[in-house]
Amino acid sequence: MTQKGVNVNWVGNYEFLSFTFPQVLDKKSADAAIKAWDHEFALQPSRVDLIWDCTDMNDYDPVARMNWQKALTAHKGQINTIYLISDSAMIRAAAKIFSLFVGVSIKPVKCMDEVLATKLIAA
Repeated sequence: MTQKGVNVNWVGNYEFLSFTFPQVLDKKSADAAIKAWDHEFALQPSRVDLIWDCTDMNDYDPVARMNWQKALTAHKGQINTIYLISDSAMIRAAAKIFSLFVGVSIKPVKCMDEVLATKLIAA
């Protein structure tokens, strides 16, 4: 079943802003998620970690990627680490490119449990 849109929500006690991506990230979905991201970060005074759950994602619209990159650049001062959940080589490669262009740490992981375990070890 194809999921529509990007699900954006807080995980933990506002520790992680989580984005769960659909199979294909289109411009409309990216723009709606960026609007939610802008709103949540306007209310958040401290730096946070992001979770990009790309488990189901297998492609993205080039315009959606460009808009996402602009949003990432705008918010990079509020981001500690981005945890990227994906087994896709394409998605991981795109994230590495994002990381290089924007200067934000992106840590690839295999599942949500690994995100939480990594955070506990760092604490």
